[in-house]
Amino acid sequence: MYEKCGFSFEGTERDALCWEGQWVDQFLMSILRSDPRPDVTLEFDAGAAVER
Repeated sequence: MYEKCGFSFEGTERDALCWEGQWVDQFLMSILRSDPRPDVTLEFDAGAAVER
């Protein structure tokens, strides 16, 4: 979903967070003000983003 909004994948921090007793990875994403933005409209339906 982040890529559709113009973000770039930067990397993965392995075992970065302890969530409910389990270590999980964290994904790093970035976007610069000068990066082009795609023409995508997202609407939120019951808490989930839906591309329209």
